[in-house]
Amino acid sequence: MVAQINFPLIAGLVGVYFFSVIFTVLQTRAAKSERYKQYRLYTPVNDPLANTSKVPRTFFIILFIACIWTAYLTQGYDWVIHDEPSAFAVLPVQILAVLLIYDFMFYWVHRVFHLPLLMRYVHYVHHKVRFPTAIDDYYLHPIDTLWVTTLFFLSVTIVGPFNTTTFIATLFVWVFMNNSIHGGLNLPNPVFRLTNYLARMHNVHHGKNMSSNFGSFFPFWDMLFGTHHRSKKEHYGQIN
Repeated sequence: MVAQINFPLIAGLVGVYFFSVIFTVLQTRAAKSERYKQYRLYTPVNDPLANTSKVPRTFFIILFIACIWTAYLTQGYDWVIHDEPSAFAVLPVQILAVLLIYDFMFYWVHRVFHLPLLMRYVHYVHHKVRFPTAIDDYYLHPIDTLWVTTLFFLSVTIVGPFNTTTFIATLFVWVFMNNSIHGGLNLPNPVFRLTNYLARMHNVHHGKNMSSNFGSFFPFWDMLFGTHHRSKKEHYGQIN
C-alpha cells in the first residue's frame, strides 16, 4: 500500500493521461482532414464504423484505463516505484528493457486472442476498425484493455522497481507508441519515421492480413515466429 501520497507521481500520471487524450484527438483530426488526406495509409470510401458509434465505448475505455492505473499503483506501489534516485544514463536502457519484455508478452497474448473463441467474444471489437486512426487505440473490449495494461505493469515489475521519474518516462514512451500505432498516416518528414513505421505495420494487421504483425512496437518477434508482413506501397490508397 502507499505509505504517503506521491505528488510527483500523481502529477506525472495526470500529465501522461491528458497528453494521450490530446495527442489522440489531434492525430485523429489530422488523419481525417483534407490537408493530410494524401498521407492516409487507407482512404476508405465507406467506413462501416462511423466516429459517432465509437464515442461511448472510447469514453468508457479511457475512464476504465484511469481506474486500472489507480488500482495497480495503489495495490502494487512498492513493486513498481521506489524513492531512491537512479543514474540518468540507465534511463533509456530501462525503458528499452520494459518495451522489449512487454512486446514479447504482447505478441503471444495477442496471438492467443486471435484464436476463434477469444476473437469472437472479445478481440473482434477492436477489429471492427478496418481503417484505424489514433482514437481507435481506445476502441477495445474491456478485457483487451485489462490485459494490455497488465502486461505493461508486469514488465515494469520485472525490470523495476523504478523511481518516479523513470516510471513516468517509461509510461510516457509506452503510451506514445501505443497511440502512434493506430495513427493511420505515413507523413513525409523523416521526423515521423518511427511513427510511420508503427502505423504501417499495424495497419496491415487491421486490414490486409490479420494473421500477421502481432507485435506492438518491434518486428523481431514476428520475424522470429514467421508472422511478419511488410507494408508495401500498394497497400496504400482508396479502398471500398
